[in-house]
Amino acid sequence: MSASREDGAWDAGTIGKRSRIVTEGGYYYFAFEGSTPQPYLSARWSTGLVRSKELTSGWTKCRLNPMLPQTADSMGNDGPELLRLGSTWFLYVRPAHAPGTDRYRLIAKE
Repeated sequence: MSASREDGAWDAGTIGKRSRIVTEGGYYYFAFEGSTPQPYLSARWSTGLVRSKELTSGWTKCRLNPMLPQTADSMGNDGPELLRLGSTWFLYVRPAHAPGTDRYRLIAKE
């Protein structure tokens, strides 16, 4: 991913796991995990969304990133998987301080 990262941004520390790529309206989309700087166990984590018309370059971040609130003090809201069922988009993530997976319905796209 070549979308720029800025110091102090929610994803300035780590860009990690990315979801599968989903297409719609001439764009490619995927979700990714990001964190504030290390140490990992106290970094704040969340998930963002990017898109591109070219697939191999030109990825831009959604202006609403992070898509979910950042964790307060540990890992979570990460390990994203983006899925579109019909016209509805869902974002699955590993929640902070809980086993399993949380599902969010995404209604805001650029």
